[in-house]
Amino acid sequence: MEYKVEIEPDKNKNAILIWTDGASRSHADAGGKIKDTDKSAYGYYMTYKGAEKEEVFTGYGLTNNYGELSAVIEALKALKRYDIPVKIHSDSAYVVNTINNGWYKGWRRNGWDKKGGLANRELWMEAIELYEKFKFISVIKVKGHSTNAQNNHVDEILNLAMDDMEEKG
Repeated sequence: MEYKVEIEPDKNKNAILIWTDGASRSHADAGGKIKDTDKSAYGYYMTYKGAEKEEVFTGYGLTNNYGELSAVIEALKALKRYDIPVKIHSDSAYVVNTINNGWYKGWRRNGWDKKGGLANRELWMEAIELYEKFKFISVIKVKGHSTNAQNNHVDEILNLAMDDMEEKG
């Protein structure tokens, strides 16, 4: 699927700019468990010096937080160099706060655990291992479903992918 998005100008043209998102169409009641048949998708859109790349992954029974974190992992795995500045944009407080507030450092000291258990433990371990490979990396919070064209683009391609899953049954 092709979708052209207009890039907002960025003062740092030498940085890899990434927008990530995760989505789940859960039919669970509030506080309920996600069902194995609930559709989900996650992905990213990135640009570097005019080159663009996007990727979407779909699955069933995955939580929104799983998708948000998986999108960051897949975007970082797609990069081949660690010396170029990277700016990750996410609408997920789960991802942004954990990294920017350094919550993961305490989890790592505690054997990747926290009181009550650490959801997505294996994903967090992988995400932080990748994150720490980069010399210059930042995670920026963007407001979801708002005026950020790139964030809206990723959200749209995830929803199109989940629509496609529904059409195919």
